[in-house]
Amino acid sequence: MINSHLHMDHAGGNPYFPNTPIYIQQKEWDLVNQGNASYAPPECMLPNLNYKIVEGDVEPFPGIKLLSTPGHSPGHQSVLVTTEKTGSILLTVDMAYTRNNYEDGVPFFTFDSTQAAQSIERVKQEMEEIQPSIIFFGHDIEQGKAQEVYPQFY
Repeated sequence: MINSHLHMDHAGGNPYFPNTPIYIQQKEWDLVNQGNASYAPPECMLPNLNYKIVEGDVEPFPGIKLLSTPGHSPGHQSVLVTTEKTGSILLTVDMAYTRNNYEDGVPFFTFDSTQAAQSIERVKQEMEEIQPSIIFFGHDIEQGKAQEVYPQFY
């Protein structure tokens, strides 16, 4: 499993996956282990959760690349998935809530707005070379209304 970050709306279901590897960034792990109980829900710190801590951009499995995109949270990560059928797909998660956040480089709801803007710009530059078949934005209602999803699109 991959947690983009440990906010309740993204990680509150972790207890349903005991002993399953859950990939998070080191900075996210450090924050919750510094006694910031208000940051991550207690469900995220149960002893039977198997966090796999990574740092920076990593490819834990072929076709899955975790991109360090701090800003929304200190250890936020986005995901680049590559499949045979669709090619590369970027999941911005909360790095860019909407297409406008991404295209205009204007982050929304951030821990650190400078880092968030830098993350958007860095990923945009990388995606110019990769040319993903689609970019899914974390909370884009308009995209959600129109985008085909599994099983039609994957």
